[in-house]
Amino acid sequence: DREPITADGRMIYGTFLCTDLGKYTTYSEQTDPVNLHQLMHEYYETLFQPLRQNGGFVSDITGDCMMGLWASTNRQPVHRLQACETALQIDTALQDFWNSKSRDLYLPTRMGIHYGPVHLGNVGADQRYAYQATGDTVNTVARIENLNKHLGTQILVTADVLVGFDHFLTRNLGTFLLSGKSKPVVVHELLCSAKRASTEQLDRCARFAEGLDAYLSRAWDEAVRIFEALARSAHGDGPAQFYIPLCEQYLKAQPPEEWSGVVVVGKK
Repeated sequence: DREPITADGRMIYGTFLCTDLGKYTTYSEQTDPVNLHQLMHEYYETLFQPLRQNGGFVSDITGDCMMGLWASTNRQPVHRLQACETALQIDTALQDFWNSKSRDLYLPTRMGIHYGPVHLGNVGADQRYAYQATGDTVNTVARIENLNKHLGTQILVTADVLVGFDHFLTRNLGTFLLSGKSKPVVVHELLCSAKRASTEQLDRCARFAEGLDAYLSRAWDEAVRIFEALARSAHGDGPAQFYIPLCEQYLKAQPPEEWSGVVVVGKK
């Protein structure tokens, strides 16, 4: 005697954590469906535990992608803090997860975090509904996660997420106009807890900031020099490698006077 499902819902403030499993399509082509099912079951168990422990819930699962959500009817800064902590805990848990598997098996997980108003409720028709969030915030967090592919990073967060606290070591990677969007967003790389930051990480962040300042000041030669030095470092540097061809492009053809440094990402 359950009441009919409707498309009702409510407006909320949501902090979203979007994850995506890299190389999943290639791996699924080479793997028995039963074994793939078992692997994904264990994989999602690994993701869900930190999410639940930090007060979030699973808003959606599509293939190898998960959308985690912290929702409230008013602004809750703690939710943004919890989302960042969850991402770092997931990253640590996944290292142990893949270490427990075959030596040749490793699929990287990319994550994006964003914050804003959404509508939360049942979406669908007839006999098929899904309880999920809809709105520009959801679209944006998916594109933030996807930006990792271009920058060679693992965890990206928007500047809105970091307002009001300094619990983490992050580095500003610049302002990006994401695919299909009309408003640019400032994006940071989430690296670790501020208390656990190493000297090497702090130095890398400082040097990248110098390179980004040179880029924004149109000092292309100086920016290339800094970014190339970072790219040659022991661990490489995806964001530095991303900016090198941009700087070289502007060395050949100066951008217009109204150029603000916004990086246009033309495709997903």
